[in-house]
Amino acid sequence: MIITENIFSSKEITIYLKGFVNELDEVIVTNNSLTGNLKYDLLESGLEERKNFDDFGIPGFKGERKEKIQNATQLLLGLGTSMQIDVEALYKHISGYYKKLKKRRSLDSKFLSIFSIIKFYGLIFFIENFNIDNDQVYDFILGCSENSEIIYYFNQDLHQKVIQELNTYAKIYNNESN
Repeated sequence: MIITENIFSSKEITIYLKGFVNELDEVIVTNNSLTGNLKYDLLESGLEERKNFDDFGIPGFKGERKEKIQNATQLLLGLGTSMQIDVEALYKHISGYYKKLKKRRSLDSKFLSIFSIIKFYGLIFFIENFNIDNDQVYDFILGCSENSEIIYYFNQDLHQKVIQELNTYAKIYNNESN
């Protein structure tokens, strides 16, 4: 519908909608004893397998749900506009819970990255090329990650730069170990 000056200035407008109907090839109607309580009806349906969004071709989140860390500034600005505040989120900021959660997530991410580097190159690579004991490989990669951009390079598949950083750090690491 094109909005003209007459339509725009009128007090009332009628818009006709056309119904859209999905047609099924076949419908079978049987007598059922549904109660209307979805949980009860599903339990009584005889279905043993749980269904999820993948079973029906619906996109959905497949990762691990993480607690959302509320921004302190937005939390306090919300107080000025609606006079409501999320007390639990405020407590988590004041108590340092969110700070610890951020730190834990950062350390978990770093651990997974270091583990991925070790898994990708293999323990023998580090032992033979950098003269590092088997039980010191993690410490070696951790130290390298603290002193270089090795994790960034690894995540970007810049393996030549990863090797350069490892070579550079190996000189420092082996001097400190001796």
